[in-house]
Amino acid sequence: MRGVVAALIVSGYGSANASERLYGSFMYNTDIPNALFFMDQIKNGDDFELRKALRNHDIDTIVLASPGGSVWAGLSMAGIIFDKKAEGLCASKSDMCVCL
Repeated sequence: MRGVVAALIVSGYGSANASERLYGSFMYNTDIPNALFFMDQIKNGDDFELRKALRNHDIDTIVLASPGGSVWAGLSMAGIIFDKKAEGLCASKSDMCVCL
């Protein structure tokens, strides 16, 4: 599934005018301006970067495809998403969680 989402970003939605910005392990793409993508292992500091991305962009979708990582940073990110009053849809069989 990670490859599918990455392929959508790179090819399906990619245009000459698109730009990407990284916030730690999060990726923001101007072709999908309301979404953040996370497709890496959770590292310390990713929670801080999530806050920064949410301040800089009008995000209503977070796509998480992570094999795991830092429990502390993961719990902190979950708290940030909860505080944003997000509802979530999690498809754990594919290791992917989409927060809407």
